[in-house]
Amino acid sequence: LNRLFRSHWNLPWEFGDYHRTTVYLNQRVQQVSKLALPAAYSQKAVFLKNVAPDAALYLPSMDSVTESHVFPSEPVKNREQTPVAFTAVGEGWLGYVGDVNVETASDDVILAMCGL
Repeated sequence: LNRLFRSHWNLPWEFGDYHRTTVYLNQRVQQVSKLALPAAYSQKAVFLKNVAPDAALYLPSMDSVTESHVFPSEPVKNREQTPVAFTAVGEGWLGYVGDVNVETASDDVILAMCGL
């Protein structure tokens, strides 16, 4: 997928960390209506790095920690990585949701990306 991001969409996006944490709605994003989106939610996801700040729909906060039933919690080290990205590409849009457990809130995010 890293190669596709570069070769097909000319984006620097790459896979980043993989963990569960609570992420927060990024108010800098303008291309999606945020009215129906949760202000924050917990998701286990494959995060992306190298995403422009205005394309990262959700981001960890300074207080975000890894959430695991097996391993002790630790602060999220890279708060610039996002589990949800959305940006204009060519004449359309490209969205990414790294959620691996099909959280209900991710459904709302996908619908918002589709303009619904």
